Amino acid sequence: MNRFEELKNCVDNLFKDLKKFFIKKNKSAGVRARKKLQKCKKLCQEIRNYIQKIKLEDYQKRAEVYSSRAAFLAENFFRKTN
Repeated sequence: MNRFEELKNCVDNLFKDLKKFFIKKNKSAGVRARKKLQKCKKLCQEIRNYIQKIKLEDYQKRAEVYSSRAAFLAENFFRKTN
């Protein structure tokens, strides 16, 4: 959950500079906002990669269970037919 909190804080910190840029037309606030957006993008990518990793690990576990179950059933089937 640490990355999610970092992302939330990143977005919260971004609003101050966005307001300064869009309302007051402060160009340096625009530069800071772009820099913070880049950091948010990086955090989002890390979270996406983590989600993908967890999803693939779950698929691998399921595949192992199904393959062992299929092997067990096939073994029993061939024992009964012989």
